Amino acid sequence: MGIDDFLAVNLENGQDFVFFGSAYTNFFIGSNGYITFGDGDTTFDPALMNHFALPRISGFFHDFDVTKGGRVSWEQLEDRAVVTFENVQEFASTNDCSYQYELFFEGEIRLTYPASRLSNGIIGLSSGPGEVPVDFTESDLSSYGACGEGLLLRWPVTPGRAYVLEAGSAVSNLSTVYGPVTAEVGSASMQWSEGKTATAATNRFYRIGVRLP
Repeated sequence: MGIDDFLAVNLENGQDFVFFGSAYTNFFIGSNGYITFGDGDTTFDPALMNHFALPRISGFFHDFDVTKGGRVSWEQLEDRAVVTFENVQEFASTNDCSYQYELFFEGEIRLTYPASRLSNGIIGLSSGPGEVPVDFTESDLSSYGACGEGLLLRWPVTPGRAYVLEAGSAVSNLSTVYGPVTAEVGSASMQWSEGKTATAATNRFYRIGVRLP
């Protein structure tokens, strides 16, 4: 991909991914840190109106320049499609970001964040197309504390959704996992603790999964 570009991905073996009630046999990886459905997008400005313009999963919507280094890749596994942004640099500096999407064909979305030196961007889901929903409440993830002995996440209650939070020592090695903890529909927040002490040496990433209704 080039700067402000996208790549069309076609799922094989009859697989599809259901997103907000629509089944898709393909999706589009945007070089500026998102996945869209129905059409590709080259938007680089991480504004809420742009995020909500299309059905979209913003793993980290930001103004990236993928031509400066790093790698964007994808693969289809038996039960999911995986998209990885690895050491992708932002347009205005050499600061980079790494994260991974896992789109499970049974409906779960999992995002993994091993490392980032960026402080602004959009992370979230959009059913699109349209304007910012009138009842939308934005969360400032930078105001949350670092992953440690406890991590509290809050979100608007949506009937039918379940959330899972995991933390571990490496994206490729989940041998050290605190959790997972699942929050059922009735709760608007989830406290992750498990009575463990997650030190800086072992707690290097966290993973949030959401199952849509």
